[in-house]
Amino acid sequence: MFKKLRTVLTSLIIVVFFTSQLCVFGAEKTLDEIKKSLSFSSLTNQSITEIKENFSLSVAYEGAFVIWESDNENVLCIDGGSGVLTARVIRPPFGEGYVSATLTAYITKDDEMTEKSFFLRIKEQDIGFKYSKSITEAYKLFEMDFLSRQDLLSVKSDLVLPQKDAYGTVALTYKSDNPTVLSDDGKVNRNYDEDSVVTLTVFFTEGFESFKASYPLTVKAYTDDEIRTLVQKDLHDAVTELKTEHNLLALNKSISLPTSGIAGSLIAWETSNSDVIDSNGVINTAAKGSSAVLTATATYHGATASSTLEVKVASTASPVTEIEGNQGLGDITYGGGGGGGGASKDDKEDTKEETSASFYDVPQTHWAFKEIEEMKKRGILDGTGNGNFEPDLPLTREQALKLIVNTLGIVCEGSYHPFADVGDDAWYKPFVVTCFSAGIVKGVYEEWFGIGNNVSRQDFCVMLSNAMKYREMLLPENNENTFLDSSSVSGYAKNAVNTLAAGKIIGGMPDGSFMPFKNMTRAEAATVLWRVLNR
Repeated sequence: MFKKLRTVLTSLIIVVFFTSQLCVFGAEKTLDEIKKSLSFSSLTNQSITEIKENFSLSVAYEGAFVIWESDNENVLCIDGGSGVLTARVIRPPFGEGYVSATLTAYITKDDEMTEKSFFLRIKEQDIGFKYSKSITEAYKLFEMDFLSRQDLLSVKSDLVLPQKDAYGTVALTYKSDNPTVLSDDGKVNRNYDEDSVVTLTVFFTEGFESFKASYPLTVKAYTDDEIRTLVQKDLHDAVTELKTEHNLLALNKSISLPTSGIAGSLIAWETSNSDVIDSNGVINTAAKGSSAVLTATATYHGATASSTLEVKVASTASPVTEIEGNQGLGDITYGGGGGGGGASKDDKEDTKEETSASFYDVPQTHWAFKEIEEMKKRGILDGTGNGNFEPDLPLTREQALKLIVNTLGIVCEGSYHPFADVGDDAWYKPFVVTCFSAGIVKGVYEEWFGIGNNVSRQDFCVMLSNAMKYREMLLPENNENTFLDSSSVSGYAKNAVNTLAAGKIIGGMPDGSFMPFKNMTRAEAATVLWRVLNR
């Protein structure tokens, strides 16, 4: 297993030194607890998706020995020649794109061993002066925008791929090495069983000059929860369409029962009384005034959802001449993958409460359900369309400003801004102008705001802290490090992060880290701003 490890890992100097350190760690943790707490942020302040420099590795962690291995020593080599174990980074030449490597930690304690791996992306060397100024600038702006907008290790939606640079002089074209999963125009087709690794190559062309850069992406497979949400939505849409088109309790014509949903669910129907209406929606006009219950069951990749609809034949029902729709959204119940069934009769009250959520993808069981619901009711936030909220979607810089302004009741005013990427008619212009004028936010560059760029957790804290000061919603200043990775927080954000953490406005990860460079999600932002309103 360890054939790739350098002999320096068994050096007596290192082993003796770190063995002497094990006594200072305090209460012992189990091997599983040690594995869970070991994070990449505890090793380095670099982004896991953009490794540029060497970083140190510890061979003693929380009372256990750790031995490290790289699966690609051409770009990430374990080196201990100086007496300090280091991951030596060898960046590929500019133009070759990113190269991936897996760093594996073998954790040993009390004759037991476990392992934990980190998938890293090694960034190519910086662009030189080989190409024209236009292509060089186009490449830099694309990197800045694309890499901040997309989480390349967790692609779940279509990619936004510009066709021209910001000045319209450089053409951008794209080529995927797996068009079944990712098309050349950025359309994503996720699998249902396993993640897919795809390389997207970008060509920057001006006249006869062309340059290419490649980016490995991981297109995530659908999770069980996501599949369940798709089934729920298909069924909800089907019965809602029936409801809006027809009156279930006074049917005078047969109805057409949908057998499939937009997402691909198969919908089967059963009837409690075929003498009133059959499973195809055909009514018995002789059963005037009689009622029955239709049960719809939607199935999609092992997940199921069911709905019951009460129907009644009108006392003046016409002979069967055509098919009609339906009305009345009944009790909807949901089943898991591989099983049939939904809620029992005793559980129907809970099922109704769950489906009363504002968004399909934020059920009552979601960790941020209460905060998202209340912020929705207050009119501070809304969904992304089609009844979804997408709680795990990264928040962009301009979206963050809108939420903060709406939450704190900041009046939008002013007109000046220096940013070339803020259009005069853009919806976000009032928020950018207001926050820039108030000193709440700056651009990523002097004349570039970074529209569409995802906002990091630490930058969201800076924006919120500045906005609270502007509104004189002051918190006691705190400069004490709160999180395990507080040393990774950028200097300009330390005070904001520590102060908001001390004020119970923002929290960290389950392992005690803050992950300052991680994208702020919509659910996290809703929760933080809810705490501001309820402090």
